[in-house]
Amino acid sequence: MKQDEWLKEYDACLQLASEISADIKDHHSHIRANSNNGTSSVKLSAIIRRKLVQLTKDLASLHDNLLDVSNITEREKNRRADMVLNLTTRKNQLSELLNQNPMESMSPGQRY
Repeated sequence: MKQDEWLKEYDACLQLASEISADIKDHHSHIRANSNNGTSSVKLSAIIRRKLVQLTKDLASLHDNLLDVSNITEREKNRRADMVLNLTTRKNQLSELLNQNPMESMSPGQRY
C-alpha cells in the first residue's frame, strides 16, 4: 500500500470519528428535548452504532495496512501505530458516550 493512501484512509477515519461525535451530541440533545425517547432517537442511535462498527473495521484495516507500507522508517511506523491507537481510544470513548444516559448528567432543575 502506498504511503499516501494510508494517510488518506487515516484522514477518512478521523472524519468519521468527528461525524460520530457530532451525531452523538445531536442524539443527546434530542433525548434531552424529548424525554419520551421517540422512534427518531432510536433510529439515530442505530445510525451511530452502524458508524461505530464501520469505524472499527476501518481502524482494523488501517492497522493491517500499516504492515504493508514498506517505504517508511520504523519510527514513522511507530508514530502511525500510535495514531491508530489514539483513534481507537477515541472510538471507544464515543461508544461509551453513546451508551450514557444524557438525562442522568443533568441537574434536577434542568430536566424537562
